[in-house]
Amino acid sequence: MHFLLILAVLGALVVAEHSPAYPVSHSALRAVSSLLGMLLPPGWSLLGSWWLRIRLRRGASPWAVFRWARRWQTAHSAIWLGSAAIVLGALGWTSLVRVNWGLEHAVLVDDVLVLLPVLAPLALSWAVWYDVDQVMRRGMGLQPGCDQGDITREWSSDEGCGARRGHRDRQGRWTYVGVHARHYLGVLVVPVLTVLGFQDATRHFLPEAEDGVLLAAAHVPALVFLAILFPSLLRHVWQTRPLEPGPLRDRLESTARRAGFKARDILVWNTGGMMLNAAVAGFVPVFRYVFLTDGLLNRLSDAQIQAVFGHEIGHLRHRHLFLRIVAMFAPVGLGLLVDGVFPGFLHEVSGGISSESDMPPLVMGVLALVGLAGYLLFVFGPYCRLLEGQADLFGCRALAAAAQAEPVATYVSALEDLASAGAIDRERSSWQHASIAARVAFVRRIASDPAFELRFHRRIQVLSGLLLALAMSPLVCQLLAMP
Repeated sequence: MHFLLILAVLGALVVAEHSPAYPVSHSALRAVSSLLGMLLPPGWSLLGSWWLRIRLRRGASPWAVFRWARRWQTAHSAIWLGSAAIVLGALGWTSLVRVNWGLEHAVLVDDVLVLLPVLAPLALSWAVWYDVDQVMRRGMGLQPGCDQGDITREWSSDEGCGARRGHRDRQGRWTYVGVHARHYLGVLVVPVLTVLGFQDATRHFLPEAEDGVLLAAAHVPALVFLAILFPSLLRHVWQTRPLEPGPLRDRLESTARRAGFKARDILVWNTGGMMLNAAVAGFVPVFRYVFLTDGLLNRLSDAQIQAVFGHEIGHLRHRHLFLRIVAMFAPVGLGLLVDGVFPGFLHEVSGGISSESDMPPLVMGVLALVGLAGYLLFVFGPYCRLLEGQADLFGCRALAAAAQAEPVATYVSALEDLASAGAIDRERSSWQHASIAARVAFVRRIASDPAFELRFHRRIQVLSGLLLALAMSPLVCQLLAMP
């Protein structure tokens, strides 16, 4: 889901950047049509929820209905993206908001409304799908809610080590929606709005900065703010509390000390038991936090939680947060390098393409977005799966350093228990994570073949060095060109 949401948000921003700066006609009709377009995805979810609950009441197998639900949600993703494209593109939603309604200079208000065709249908769909999710969860003998591979897979986290699950009490509809909204919007939309807010503030207080160097420089404090303080913001968005003192906390803190890992706190991520997940955030130790969901703490044993905790430490010890940022900037660095070595080449190519084919700037922007999607899917995603494997190995090492008996077996049991708790398809991988089966096989092979581990780490070093070279190449070229 994160992958599609990233593309949808970036697509909305691309369309907004290239929208006409003049009023559109028939504004009332466009507004009503846009509203109806935003209601299409939740309408599809409502229809699916009604039909699936009828099948369950008529005695259909919950697992058979589960498979139908996943197909229904695949169609929902297509309808959601299509409706957002129509509202933003064909109906001129951005021009309606910024020009017709005069909100262009309202700091962040216009940006939030521009993203509304992407975010509002998703939130309404979560609210509608809540009913069938609860019914099916009980019918399948599972707690309400889970993560990868479950009935709500398209709206569940495919990040981190975990899977969603519920607790004994029936979750309220808006608690269900709120957990999803905080999970996704906290990770993606809050950073995006922070950058856009800095940009809007610069335009408001420094009008001369419009499309100039000062406007570009406005992104620097926003990025610095996010890099340093975002984990502190995230702890409030995710509604966390410190892990209470006790044997488990002592065990995790001992693991951190042995690994040379420093963090400000270990936090319990309150999800009402709906999620089994873990995450780590923060470049600076004083603003660094480890997040463990309440569901994970309730479901796994202390040794298994220690394994998951070691996995998260591994991300920091191997500098995966930095490497992921480098990987995101590598294609930008490549483009700047080509433009630096061959001045004007990219401009001439893009200008030639647009002039020969009468291609408007908006279409050029969409094509660039398609290229970015290809990079994220076929380069960034597989690279992140390698980093996850490296973190898996660190988790096993953390168990071994703690004198845990059979660390590989304990780590594998943590993965398998997470899969069984969430009805995860062991053979199914996600954008940034290999399948449970592949991760288990990988850890076991490393345990029996040390030479394979050396080759694996060497492969990551080579790929990371290449991506770092691409990301830093424009700066190096500038330094070499200096007299």
